[in-house]
Amino acid sequence: PVTISTDNTIATVSSGGIVNAIKSGTVTISFTKSDGDILTKQVEILTPGTISGVAQVCYGTNSTTLSITGNTEAVVKWQSSTSANFSSNITDIANTTTSYTAINLNTTTYYRALIGNKYTGVFGVTVLANPTLSGTLSSIVGTSSQLTGSGTTALTNAWISTNSAVATVTTTGLVSIIGMGATDIIYTNSAGCSVKQTVNTDATQFYVPKNGNASITTCSGTLYDDGGPSNGYSVTTNGYLVIYPSTPGKKVNLSGSYNVSQGLHQLIIYDGDGIEGEKIHENTGY
Repeated sequence: PVTISTDNTIATVSSGGIVNAIKSGTVTISFTKSDGDILTKQVEILTPGTISGVAQVCYGTNSTTLSITGNTEAVVKWQSSTSANFSSNITDIANTTTSYTAINLNTTTYYRALIGNKYTGVFGVTVLANPTLSGTLSSIVGTSSQLTGSGTTALTNAWISTNSAVATVTTTGLVSIIGMGATDIIYTNSAGCSVKQTVNTDATQFYVPKNGNASITTCSGTLYDDGGPSNGYSVTTNGYLVIYPSTPGKKVNLSGSYNVSQGLHQLIIYDGDGIEGEKIHENTGY
């Protein structure tokens, strides 16, 4: 077989001995005869120009601008192919400038340009798969959910909430719903590819958070402790919920029942914005 024995980033060669130039440089081509003897030939690759640009994009909405440098003649056309050696699936691109913007690629694609009567080397743009999310994201104010992103996380801003008044997210993907509305939770991996999950908060039921605080603006709904309708509250809970009436100036009416452990835990209701208001109800056990 015919092989490149030095650097296949400069040129590749087919089993039939066809050399495909990628960029300028020197390579050694080897040919193994049927009797085992090996013939070698050093070849200098000269291209009429070099294409450069961003070599990786994420699947979906994407773009990368490719540029030609080092050319001494005019650009006749660009070409693309899903084959690295342009042996098939070749598409002519009617562009005679030294730059070309590829958009919304969904598969790895290779580019070259015809300069005069010679082609530049080949430049490949790899399309990376987007990460995935696992875990169930709650939509109830006062609750927290753990999400996990696939792959290696980005070094900075791996997790983002687009509306921090609705939800916050930690650097490890713990999402806390703290207000009413909608937000996107976005996870980004080390390659810069991202995935998002949208949450629209439930407007019919609300939890007092286990820790920290949350707020709602409503005049109806069902309020639970952090255990929800089926479980008791956590023994270490110390969070609070602020309820604002839907109509400014109106009052909030609470009705229902609750139980707390005698002498150990408290349920306190304040009149005001947060726990700095007037204490209007306190229960230290039944």
